[in-house]
Amino acid sequence: MNFYRHELGFWEPQSSEQYAASYPAAGNARCYEIEARSHWFSARNRTIEWALRHFGFPGGFLDVGAGNGFQLQYLQQNLFRQTGAYSAMCEPGVDGCVNAVQRGVANVYHCDAGSFPFGEHGIGGIGLFDVIEHIEDDSGLLQQAARACPPGSRLFITVPAGKGLWSSVDTYAGHFRRYDDGEFDRLVSETGLTPLYQTRFFSYYSPMVWLLRVFPEMFRRPYTTEEIVRREAKFHHGRREGRSPVLDRLHGLEMRQLDRRRRLAVGTSMLMVFGT
Repeated sequence: MNFYRHELGFWEPQSSEQYAASYPAAGNARCYEIEARSHWFSARNRTIEWALRHFGFPGGFLDVGAGNGFQLQYLQQNLFRQTGAYSAMCEPGVDGCVNAVQRGVANVYHCDAGSFPFGEHGIGGIGLFDVIEHIEDDSGLLQQAARACPPGSRLFITVPAGKGLWSSVDTYAGHFRRYDDGEFDRLVSETGLTPLYQTRFFSYYSPMVWLLRVFPEMFRRPYTTEEIVRREAKFHHGRREGRSPVLDRLHGLEMRQLDRRRRLAVGTSMLMVFGT
């Protein structure tokens, strides 16, 4: 597929296609408002960086379904600037692409993973950060991404974890599932990819998510869209640049466990690393 440079700064395919995803229409805009002030988003970036550094990948890196480019902006500044590796993002939502360009993210593509020119950029590392839970055929997407890369490539994935933490927030976000060890084993079986690592993370968020999302809905109707948006903005609202002394300390303790390659059994998110 041929691309041209859109006047707004991102790469646009010559043919106009519609991309379907299970994601709220205003999702990127609402995320853009909270990402920079959210400890959750900031800490997830540090976990993603750890995974990329520890497991590595050949060639360039593509962030698939990258939203507003928040995680790729961080990686380009804190990892790829030092390594010199090519990095890009693809995002089917034009609003996310515009926001990413405004953030200063390099190599923003308005397309889905199936349309990205993998071969032109020697992509050997793929990130799907809180993406595949929005896809009904998650195994199919992983297989498609793996086929586009050479042998020895790496897939880095984060997903919401813990079926017992399901709430109206998941329904609103367009999630098909939350993941556990059984779901991980299913992906291994269905995709044929080589499992390199899998762990929960955000263990310290587990009681907060249960108390703030799951527990209240045991005694009342599910929250409306307006209520969810308001409560989630409050949940993510933190100090400037998403830092919190208490939560940062807890995340630091968790990262030290990852440094020892230990698997955490508890957490609201899961990290998976696969090889092709």
